Amino acid sequence: MTDTKNENPLKSLAIRHGTDKFGIHDYTGIYWDHLKDLRSHPISLLEIGVGGYDDPHEGGASLAMWRDFFPQGKIVGIDVFKKELNLGPRVSIETGSQSDGDFLREIAERYGPFDVVIDDGSHVMSDVIYSFQKLFSSLKPGGLYIVEDSQTSFFEEFGGGSRQDETTVIGYFSQLFADIDHREKAVRFPAEKASTFAAKVKAIFRYHNLIILSAGQNTYPSNFDLQSADDEFIDGIVAELTSESGKPNHNRLSVLFDFLLAAGRHDSAATVLKSLQRLRPRSSGHNRRKQLLEESAARKTRSNTAMPKKLCFMHIPKTAGSSVNEYFTALVGENKSKSFAEHDVYGGDTVKNLLENFSFLSGHLFYGAFSDIDKDDILFTILRDPYEHITSQLKWLKGYSLDHRALEKSELASEVREVVDLVSQTSLESVHELDELLIRLPPFGFHLLNNMQSRFIIGDSGNFNPLSLRDIGFVAQNLKRFHFVTTVDDLPRVMPKIAAAAGYAPRAFDQHVNKGIIRSEIDLTNNLVRRVLEKHITVDLLLYDMVKSGQFGPN
Repeated sequence: MTDTKNENPLKSLAIRHGTDKFGIHDYTGIYWDHLKDLRSHPISLLEIGVGGYDDPHEGGASLAMWRDFFPQGKIVGIDVFKKELNLGPRVSIETGSQSDGDFLREIAERYGPFDVVIDDGSHVMSDVIYSFQKLFSSLKPGGLYIVEDSQTSFFEEFGGGSRQDETTVIGYFSQLFADIDHREKAVRFPAEKASTFAAKVKAIFRYHNLIILSAGQNTYPSNFDLQSADDEFIDGIVAELTSESGKPNHNRLSVLFDFLLAAGRHDSAATVLKSLQRLRPRSSGHNRRKQLLEESAARKTRSNTAMPKKLCFMHIPKTAGSSVNEYFTALVGENKSKSFAEHDVYGGDTVKNLLENFSFLSGHLFYGAFSDIDKDDILFTILRDPYEHITSQLKWLKGYSLDHRALEKSELASEVREVVDLVSQTSLESVHELDELLIRLPPFGFHLLNNMQSRFIIGDSGNFNPLSLRDIGFVAQNLKRFHFVTTVDDLPRVMPKIAAAAGYAPRAFDQHVNKGIIRSEIDLTNNLVRRVLEKHITVDLLLYDMVKSGQFGPN
């Protein structure tokens, strides 16, 4: 975008202070278009990345530009390197990483809410996406979240490449761009989960190397599914459509009829149709409107008497699944429920075929077992804090090491024995021994202890190799198929929603925590312990954070 210094004072300030937002980049014209109306307001702006690399006395050019452009604004910059710059009382600089969630939360609490957040930080794909997920909620309504240098999505040194999926900046925000129409998409593709950020992003602007997102409510219902809108919304629109004074004309009544029909207000639509017939008795459109009204009423009647949907629970071990099984078994009945035990073989039959006889299926089955079910069947899964999850797995293995008779009875005896033997020789209270154990894992040990939650979602039960962050793309792709993905601590809120989505009367959810018989020897308050465990749950940590931040949250 080109401009002149006279038309755009922001360009003059960029040149004066020596920021690359003009010259190497061509951002000042875009910024002027989006920010000029805020110039005289006491705004709050956060910029990730101060510049000057590790030199404490260099950088701050763009902060100085923003300081002068917003004479009443408060400007905050964050950088991984400590900066000793004096840019005046309205400019604050804090030291910390954009990949540190606690640090970002502290910044948002201390300086937010923000009118503008600009990410000109590391440009590493995972950092940019993580920062957005953590900071977008700190924007004021109408606030702008700006991502600079999106072209780094194509460069491997930043975590990008030729394939643009949800792990790259362009791929991630392109999906969010499509999800702005999430209400329309849900009508045609209900199984494809939209990001919950979609309901909070009012607009996305895409420029050369620059992405701008506007925060705001984006919950207007689909015009193909107005019947799902609440009564308050429908009544409000009807009141506005009928508020104009003067005698109603044919066009106004036609719009009112169409809206009432789409909203399922069939009696009111029939009344409006009579008014239309009186205005134009010979109109050929009346028969068509009558036909549409009758068809819509018939569909609503059929929908009200429809059978409940089938429920499929991909039960990742050690994620409070027993409580979930009890909840849905009570809802659908024991004779209509089927739960598979740990790695149980389900007779060679497919889940899809089993759903012909059961309404609720649950099991320790990888995603691939559920991949061919009907799109209307409700597929859901639950995640647990990865640190707690791997600790629970180790605790389970420790139990077998102390009770060999239980191991002999287990169907997993041959696969688990080698891992159990290693655990039996390990003091889990010792950070060194715990680290050695996880390094020396046999192949099946990776299956049990290396990013297990992500493995289930990827669906490759035969992969006993360690996972890496490159695998998160496969995880994200499969998560789109799930209707609900939630976490253990959110079960009381989400379980009734799943029941309602399947057509059952929701009940309160009572979660039972299985304390187990073995005292946990692993101290998760010890940072050294967490670092040892973190190496084996990196993908699970990213997955868990994506779900907690709302990217794959429940409907």
